Amino acid sequence: DGINSWPNRKDLIKEYLLASKPDILGVQEALSGQMAYIDSIPGYEYVGVGRDNGMTQGEYCAIFFNTNKFEVKESGTFWLSETPAKPTKGWDGACYRICTWARFKNKDGREFYVFNTHLDHMGKMARMEGARLIVSRISLLNPKIPVFLSGDFNSTSDQLPIKIIMDFLSDSREISQIPDPTDGLTFNDFKPDGTATQRIDYIFVNNLVRVL
Repeated sequence: DGINSWPNRKDLIKEYLLASKPDILGVQEALSGQMAYIDSIPGYEYVGVGRDNGMTQGEYCAIFFNTNKFEVKESGTFWLSETPAKPTKGWDGACYRICTWARFKNKDGREFYVFNTHLDHMGKMARMEGARLIVSRISLLNPKIPVFLSGDFNSTSDQLPIKIIMDFLSDSREISQIPDPTDGLTFNDFKPDGTATQRIDYIFVNNLVRVL
């Protein structure tokens, strides 16, 4: 990856986390060494597994959380496939794809769910069915608890996977009380000028979340 390789970027990640102190951080395409580095930053732990074997092999869609604010009540990972309980590729997907989730509780006793995923980059059916599977899992939850769904969906807003999700959840950017002043584009392919060309990353919320 040349200048964009992980050793050249990891200090920026650490600086960002220490400066902004996000409550929740969803990662995609994170390998075990990258996971260990972020996990070493004080005040953060994570839930999640590698997608290739359900342990440490392959990319994670892990959820890091601020341990000073939250505790994990339950968590898990399912595969975006016809057999979601075990490591399998789904439909026409090129890779193993997963969704990691957790139920968090804050110091006030309030709870919320976070789902974090990365849809397939090749399989159109895999993206569509993966979105349906995630939504079906969310629909089984207690409807009185806030839900966040973050991820790299490899889909633009006019494509079916996003439309499937938005039948049940809202795009946080669209309902924000303070409009996002940027263009919202997220994929730049490491272009030297940093120009992004597509929006494929989102944070969706249910109707119990007020976006500031």
